[in-house]
Amino acid sequence: MKKIYFLLLVLYCQNLFSQNNVGIGIATPDPSAILDLTSNAKGFLVPRMTATQRLAIPAPATGLMVFDTDTGCTFFYTGAAWRNLCVSGGGYNDSIFFGPGGTVSVVDAGGTKTSPQSAWMTNGNSGTSAASNYAGTSDGQDFVLKSNNAEVMRLTTAGAVGINQPAPNSNAVLDIQSNNKGVLFPALTSTQRDAIATPPVGLTIYNSTLNVHQFWNGTCWVNVGQTVCEFSYALSYQNPTHNSDCLLVSNFSSVSDTLRVDLVSGTGSPVI
Repeated sequence: MKKIYFLLLVLYCQNLFSQNNVGIGIATPDPSAILDLTSNAKGFLVPRMTATQRLAIPAPATGLMVFDTDTGCTFFYTGAAWRNLCVSGGGYNDSIFFGPGGTVSVVDAGGTKTSPQSAWMTNGNSGTSAASNYAGTSDGQDFVLKSNNAEVMRLTTAGAVGINQPAPNSNAVLDIQSNNKGVLFPALTSTQRDAIATPPVGLTIYNSTLNVHQFWNGTCWVNVGQTVCEFSYALSYQNPTHNSDCLLVSNFSSVSDTLRVDLVSGTGSPVI
């Protein structure tokens, strides 16, 4: 019986050598693979070790793969440094990996992991505090937003905001630059405008009923360029023969005279 088993083993090994690959769980391993592991209920377990043990491997081969128990991530050797596979596109020296509950840690090439920090997740956050959870910088650097790798907005450390302006004017809280676009104010009808409760002084809208920009001066809505809510005019006649406020027409086929209107207060209206 032992001779039969030995003969079968020899025949099996000859078959493996002739194909130059090995299949586990599969009778016909893929010819492009030196080792073909097939299973629908089990995985492949790489060697597990601490970061210290991983770094102590003498002359690791390029592509060598281990599971780091300190970081809970799989590493492979690039030929120059260990790379963390927990991060897609992560650097060779410092890698970032995400843990449960939205925590994030940084792991350097030596396997040293920082204490878990709160991560700002792109799919939404909950239980946040404005004092400790925010999108921005914590050092003396501007906060920059980009689209298609081009800067579209900058919040400077001086408290200025630049839109399409990487160097907003220091005297402006908002500096907008464009050579083909303008600023569009909210368009409200007069009814919608009047429904605004306690508008602050300076609130500006575009009145779509009157087709004019207006702002609240603390007393009323006035047109942009207007300084008072009402106008006051003085009327007089150029012809000194008329000394009353009325032009009487009697026994005349026509009356020709000049009426003078002088502004007493306020900014002149385009139409009187």
